[in-house]
Amino acid sequence: MGPDAVTDEFRRIIDRDPAFDGRAADGKRAARLSFDTAVLGTYGAADLAAAVACAVFDMAPKEVWAAQNLGCAVAMFCDNSKDADILAKRSEIYADAETALLYAIQLSFENGKISKKGLGPLAALGNLYLDMGRNEEARDMFETAMRIDPGYRPALNGMTAYCRAAGKHQMIAGLSAMAKRNPTTTEKATGKIAKNAEDVLVSRDRDRGTEEENEKYMDELDRVEAVTYADIFGELDPQNAEKMRERTKALNDKMRITVPDISILTQYTDVNEENYKHIESAVAAVGTEIEHLIKYSKRYAMGSIGTQADFFEKIGVTAKVSGLSFPDFLRDAVRDPNKYENNVRVSQDLAGDMMNKISAHMSGVMSNLGKAMGGMAGGGFDLDASFSVFKDAADPLVAVLGLNPFDYANMWDVFIQQQNARMLIEKIGALFGYMTMVTSRMVSESAEISQLFNKTYLEIETNYGRESFELSKEYQRNYDAAKAANASEERLRALSIRFQLDSHKLHLTYYPQYLIRTRPYFRQAAQAAAVAYKKLERYVPRMYHAAMKHLVYISDDKVRQQKDDELVGTIAGALKTAIGVVIMAYSMWRIKEIQLCGCDEEELKSKEAELTALEKKIGNEKIEKQKAAMNAFKNGEIDQNSSFYKDYIKKYEYELDLFIFKYRTNEHFTAKDLNIWSPFGSFDHSVFRNHISGQKNVSCDISLNLDAGAVAGEAKFGYSYTEDKNGRIHPANFDVRAGLSASGGKGPLSATVGVEASLQRGTQVYGKVELTGNSYIDSMKEMSFGDAGKWMRTETPTKQLWDGKFVISEKN
Repeated sequence: MGPDAVTDEFRRIIDRDPAFDGRAADGKRAARLSFDTAVLGTYGAADLAAAVACAVFDMAPKEVWAAQNLGCAVAMFCDNSKDADILAKRSEIYADAETALLYAIQLSFENGKISKKGLGPLAALGNLYLDMGRNEEARDMFETAMRIDPGYRPALNGMTAYCRAAGKHQMIAGLSAMAKRNPTTTEKATGKIAKNAEDVLVSRDRDRGTEEENEKYMDELDRVEAVTYADIFGELDPQNAEKMRERTKALNDKMRITVPDISILTQYTDVNEENYKHIESAVAAVGTEIEHLIKYSKRYAMGSIGTQADFFEKIGVTAKVSGLSFPDFLRDAVRDPNKYENNVRVSQDLAGDMMNKISAHMSGVMSNLGKAMGGMAGGGFDLDASFSVFKDAADPLVAVLGLNPFDYANMWDVFIQQQNARMLIEKIGALFGYMTMVTSRMVSESAEISQLFNKTYLEIETNYGRESFELSKEYQRNYDAAKAANASEERLRALSIRFQLDSHKLHLTYYPQYLIRTRPYFRQAAQAAAVAYKKLERYVPRMYHAAMKHLVYISDDKVRQQKDDELVGTIAGALKTAIGVVIMAYSMWRIKEIQLCGCDEEELKSKEAELTALEKKIGNEKIEKQKAAMNAFKNGEIDQNSSFYKDYIKKYEYELDLFIFKYRTNEHFTAKDLNIWSPFGSFDHSVFRNHISGQKNVSCDISLNLDAGAVAGEAKFGYSYTEDKNGRIHPANFDVRAGLSASGGKGPLSATVGVEASLQRGTQVYGKVELTGNSYIDSMKEMSFGDAGKWMRTETPTKQLWDGKFVISEKN
């Protein structure tokens, strides 16, 4: 139990001043309190221990152990005091302690001889004489005790101390051998404690590559209890030891941590159209837990920075950062991270000063740590791995392990703290490693499933988007064609309704797929995340409690707080990651409700009926038009743009394309076209023979290009005529035409003027102004193909700004 709890307990017990008159005898109570004087000394409460010893002696003035405890407590009070007045009276206080111990020895006499009850007072008085510099008298006490019991360890240890002080080193080996052959009760207890812990620690060296193996190891660690004075002195005072164990258990039971309960979310094993809203609400509710965990995880940063700052102060790093000592800078940066953003000034000697002092400090730490931990240190630290070395060196628990218990007045206090620190480090390490393993697997599995989910979702989205685009494109194409053909309002209305109905069919086809095809990934991810989180729910509270059982026995309040902050902060960080993965897993599905597509089902039904009526009407009109076109076709009127021609005639055509010559024929007509083009001019000749009417249409156009620098000219000549089925040409069907034109411009702006005479159309003058890319395209052809570019025919983009005509004479 912690020092504050022990202090409060004994302040409650001592409720009167001792009188030492023998009237307050209470041997039973005195025996119970006698053991607790040692506990008080463990936590530096030597003054309280002396007070309790006085109360015990008042209750049992005739008991050897009461007088012995009083003498030891008085001496300890003087040894631990920092008061100058008390230290000045050291000889007087030691004399009081000597009187109490001599009285204890006197009480031990039986039949005129010192009995075994006097062994403790003899050894204690010998140690007191060594502290007082009365070495030979100390030797007499130790030898007297050894004559009564040659294997009495406190006497053997005391004699060994005497030999060191007297320079009689040749005797020490023999005394050490005798001591090993005669272990004390406490040594037997400590050996048992060490073995129990070591049995578990040995198993940590086996392969723990799986979560199950780590869980088995943590189960073993959980069974290792904290080391207390009850474990060491239990055989001396079993009744009091049991009470201490009960008090310890009551204290340890309060050291609990609560893992956020996310069963509101993990209760769902599947997602469907009915429960997805509940899952969304549960995801939002669990998401608030992350905010709480973020606050807790900051405790780790604070505790970690505090530990580092203390370490730098300990090794004497004095260099300045932004005007502050390095430890003060660390603390201030944690309190206000934004304060030093892009404004940190580091003195040049900081890095060298820091590393030199860390290196020097580490040499001592590693030496002591190796002695204290044996195989646990085992060369497992790499001085070049500066970060891990720094962390271990800065950890106060490592410093505790490096202490030599025999350098302290109360060696048992140091031993107990080392045993608990050793197991605390192991339990924290096991928990941290396990949390890392579980959360890493959660993240990896979630990422893998998420990748498959995204691939499936993208496939659905791509297919839906492609079909939606094609449907829109087809509708626009049909609508534009209908508008160009001056289609009726009924036809345009039918196209619009058909597009709406076909769009809704796509919704009905694809929207269910978002849920149906992503549901398996939800199940897989949710189950994996829930199972992994349950592992953390099981082991995090257990291992936190298992660690706290040891942490409460570390006597330094500041160290306990730092390690608790680190433990809670790291747990919070791991749980934050785990809950984030759970939320991601339970968000791994998509549903698109048909209602959200924006389509009104009732309205679509009425439009479907309207479309049926429109299509029937349009169909009837089309039939009538095709009948009229068919009749006209039979009479020799071939309209190649009519739907009748496109639906029934065009598919039976034979077509030949030989670059300058094109030939098309079927049973109804034959068309021949010859087109020759060059930079100097062009020749176009076409013949169309109607096999139904027997007519032949002939057209010929010749042009000659004239280049005069900035101005280009063109001369045209052409003729056309129609022969009837008898080969005769009617004057009304014969035309001869000729014309001249000139054009010029600057940049993209060009202008053209010309005159044209026709036998059928008369004579007219015309002009136009337009924007054209001729000059740009010509220069690009020349750059890319040289002279050969002149022979390349290209379509030139133009924008007409003005076009006008003036008739000189009408047709004759």
